[in-house]
Amino acid sequence: MLIRTYVEKPPVLFIVSGQSNAVGYSDDVYESAAYCGQFWNWSEGINALKPLKDPLTPLRNSGSAWPEFARRFFELTGRKVVFVNVAKGGAYVTNHASNTWYGEDDVNELRVNATTQYTALTTALGTVDTDYVIGGMLWIQGEAECHGVGDGTIQLSEHKSGTLDVFRFFRELASKTDMPVFMSQIGYHATVKTNPVVRSGYEQVQQAQVELANDNANVYLAYAGAKYFLDAGYMRDSVHYSQHGYNLVGAGMARSVANILSF
Repeated sequence: MLIRTYVEKPPVLFIVSGQSNAVGYSDDVYESAAYCGQFWNWSEGINALKPLKDPLTPLRNSGSAWPEFARRFFELTGRKVVFVNVAKGGAYVTNHASNTWYGEDDVNELRVNATTQYTALTTALGTVDTDYVIGGMLWIQGEAECHGVGDGTIQLSEHKSGTLDVFRFFRELASKTDMPVFMSQIGYHATVKTNPVVRSGYEQVQQAQVELANDNANVYLAYAGAKYFLDAGYMRDSVHYSQHGYNLVGAGMARSVANILSF
């Protein structure tokens, strides 16, 4: 008699970071992928692995792209996922605001928190490559600099160099210098309909994201559809996506990531 045994492979760890659309800002909080994922719940007094269900951070009680990402990734690869979401709404990557990823690794508030949460999660998971494998970082950021880029108070080169330094930080944090970074290209703020300066800033940052992916190893533009959400009616407000929009982001990124990664 032939007996087949199934050995579940280690889950794939993804760091989620950036700003508010990486946090998730829809009104619905019912998205779940508990059967195929977990997340590091770093709410005050919890700090534990939990079955994957929105919200994924203590910073916002709302839905995100990540349960749909997990569901689609599991369908495509058979691999379960673990998320640690350290994104922060409104965060810059330049030194033009106090809420920014810009700064020294051991001083900047967002980087220090990311280090704390990533270290706690990986300690809870166990041994890398045995108890989990690193899939990469899922990154949604750029809206913060768009107004400044449009009016010339922020140079596009600052945004690009600041973004790359954040990628460097997360790769060093994960002790994986070639860790893949998967970006979702930003959408539009509603004011691009009436303000050409704002539109220019958004279009420049969108193009910068294309260039970041084209010019840097292991940086990928995993989803480019969010720029159509404003016209399609997939927005919750002037800048954040509806849950349908987030699900499109999650599914699109999962398809790209599944095509790129191999274990």
